[in-house]
Amino acid sequence: MKIKVLFVSMVVALIAFCLFLSGCANSTANLQRETAREIGGNLRPSDVEVSNINRGALEVTWQATTPKGAYDCFADDMLRRINCVPVKNADNPAPAASNKKKRR
Repeated sequence: MKIKVLFVSMVVALIAFCLFLSGCANSTANLQRETAREIGGNLRPSDVEVSNINRGALEVTWQATTPKGAYDCFADDMLRRINCVPVKNADNPAPAASNKKKRR
């Protein structure tokens, strides 16, 4: 009986530890660093302000504001696959693709 109680308590401790590690993986500092890396262009993590962080079981979403504009970002729970999409609005127009043909 004591072995069963010991086993159950070890499993509970392991689950708690895993949840703790997953919470650390997407801390604000990590989101800033990974957002700066994803957007690129010599952007420092300190230049990135993250907000509206929504942590799910399998993914995390957030909004980022940088000197380059605002972005909607999402990634898996361990921040391995990150995607940031520019937000288009009146205050932050996304860079428009040029339709002009180059003259020679």
